[in-house]
Amino acid sequence: MSIQLLKREPLSTKIPENEGRLFYVFFSFLSTKAYDLIPSSVKERYPKWSIIYHENPMNLRNMVASKVFDNFKDLCVELDDLPKADKIRLKIISTDFLQGGAFDKFLSSHVDIMYLWDEIRVEGVLWYLGCCNEGGVLAYLGDSDEEECIFIVKVLSSSYSELLDNAPKLNPDLNYSCFETVLLPWKDYIINHGIFTPYLSYTPKEFTERHERLNDTISRCERKGKVRKSLSSADSIKTERLHVMGQHFSHFMKDPHAPMGLGRTKSTSTEFHVNSLESF
Repeated sequence: MSIQLLKREPLSTKIPENEGRLFYVFFSFLSTKAYDLIPSSVKERYPKWSIIYHENPMNLRNMVASKVFDNFKDLCVELDDLPKADKIRLKIISTDFLQGGAFDKFLSSHVDIMYLWDEIRVEGVLWYLGCCNEGGVLAYLGDSDEEECIFIVKVLSSSYSELLDNAPKLNPDLNYSCFETVLLPWKDYIINHGIFTPYLSYTPKEFTERHERLNDTISRCERKGKVRKSLSSADSIKTERLHVMGQHFSHFMKDPHAPMGLGRTKSTSTEFHVNSLESF
């Protein structure tokens, strides 16, 4: 495919809102379980994990997200086999994010995609180059031209301009910013797991050298057939994580009650009220 970067970000860079919220329901559910795996020394500083994702400190969110992927097979069991307590937890998160019924909206196709995350994901430092009609253009550089790849990534809620335009840069005179993040398959798209962590560990020389490579990265990847709009196991990249401080995250995390239509009422539930829920 041929990539044409646009001056203005189109609405088509976002996936349908309901799809984005379904992703956050499930990822938030996995995160509540992953918090139990956080070391006690960390929990002394962060003793509480809220099912309302935006209420948790950002560095804790990043650590918990890492635990989700590191322990994915143990956390992601068949939905039909969930203990009742976990069904209640998922139902409450669904209600808070989608105002009821989201648990019943998960299709087998969603669940099948989620199971792929253990093997198919891109986890590393990526560079944001801009947007085309089909999504954000994120470049993975690796250590050489042979490792380069371009990913066309949909955002879930906030636009790229909202998320990244004011991101810190090692050199303010250079256009591109780099981030640690996780890319995942979702339906026919590539999405981000919701957090962009500014990567500032390059020396000025390293940053400039990589920045210069970006000028021709798109054309090289197009020529080599290394532009991805969906992910396969051949595209999986898992590099060592260096940071846990995220600063840019989707609006779904900040505002789980954003209106999705007329007549919605705002939920305020943040506790597990078992007796008030329907039986499963």
